[in-house]
Amino acid sequence: MLKKLRSPLGCLLVSGLLLVVGLAGLFLLSLRQTGDPYLGEVTLADGVHRLRLYQTTEGPLDFEWKPPPRSQSFLPRRGSYVPVFEIHLTGIDQWHQEPGHTFLFRTVDAQGQYAYSETQNLSFEFIESTGFVFKEQIGTAEFPHFGAHALTRSALPRRDKELRIRIQDRSRGASKPLEMVVPNPCYRTDFPVWQAETLPIEKTIGPRTVRLEKFDFRFGRLSPQFNSTSSDVDKGSPQFHHILEDATGNRGEILSPFETVWKLKTRVYRSHTAEFPESMRTVVHKLPLLAPGTVSELDRVLKFDGWEGRVLCVAGTGIVHVTGGGQYTSRQFDKPDEATSAFSDGIVNGQYFKQVSRASPFVWIDLLPELPRHTQLVVQTTQNGQRTMCPLMHISSNGRNYIVADLPALPGLSEVDLTIALSRPEEFEFLVTPPAHARVELTKPEPEN
Repeated sequence: MLKKLRSPLGCLLVSGLLLVVGLAGLFLLSLRQTGDPYLGEVTLADGVHRLRLYQTTEGPLDFEWKPPPRSQSFLPRRGSYVPVFEIHLTGIDQWHQEPGHTFLFRTVDAQGQYAYSETQNLSFEFIESTGFVFKEQIGTAEFPHFGAHALTRSALPRRDKELRIRIQDRSRGASKPLEMVVPNPCYRTDFPVWQAETLPIEKTIGPRTVRLEKFDFRFGRLSPQFNSTSSDVDKGSPQFHHILEDATGNRGEILSPFETVWKLKTRVYRSHTAEFPESMRTVVHKLPLLAPGTVSELDRVLKFDGWEGRVLCVAGTGIVHVTGGGQYTSRQFDKPDEATSAFSDGIVNGQYFKQVSRASPFVWIDLLPELPRHTQLVVQTTQNGQRTMCPLMHISSNGRNYIVADLPALPGLSEVDLTIALSRPEEFEFLVTPPAHARVELTKPEPEN
């Protein structure tokens, strides 16, 4: 028998048997309902797919997905094909521009395999044990593609051991929200204890004094009342921006009213119409105003006051499309109802694209790197010695941040000088007691659809 196995025919039979066993093993392995470890899951409205929370992290997220190699293509393909894609989030809440916690969700099929999903418009909210819901003006994820949903939130219930996440498919109209419960990655018991100050509260930084006379919360909005004086004439008409912070590290426009103290952080910016010192501004001279449907790449570097940016292009009214390779194309609006200001991005053939639609001529600026914390970019155009503020659209796209500034479309004007300035704020902090009525107003149940 041993001699038969050692013969050429025997060796061929043994090799064939081993090949069959190996293929059978690979086939059974492909059928196993295994995958990467996950923290929690819910079944989506179609009753087939599930949404799983795979990763949470404080700060940035860099994630790359590649499907199985072609060497495994002979195995039966399970579920839909998910192409190559990358996710890069800066760890900054897109709405509040504050640092936050980042979450990565992915869709799987009935076998637990990653799956492509048509459902891209999922909203995510966090429910505190008190009944308060941390809502966001942009409840959807910053990256909603190919069944993956990645988002950064600067406010969530950090005092609860479990994190309740309410998920709703906005594309399905009145579908009932789903709830996922996972261990809270931000849970702690050693948060600091703050003491509220007595109103009125007065603070002075440099030439400016700010006095908080009253503090209230009405109709879902903060309502502080200030008096402000300054010996600096360049800041005679400042802009104010308010944001709340609590002792757990949450930051946002509306925080839990069940905290005993809120920190009202008030940032005071130089007026956009004020003069800026030379160290805080730069001028792009003779910027052309282009005809509708045209674009011109500029790639002009901006360097001043410790910050560097880049003017990517200038364009006429219409739509500008940019591929991942940096190729710019443009066209006019085909229909009158297209003439709106919008931004979109996505992936085609494995390559990212960005598209800007503007109803006026515009310039596209890359904030490279990201602007210093809380600094505003001020863009002005000058013609005949007069400064005109440019309406701005802020864009966050796959870990990159841009500003699109509208340019004046004046008859007979072929070019303008563009002044780009940095406005760094003075930051005042006031420790206040949340109004008692806010607990009632912020925990009212929402009407059912």
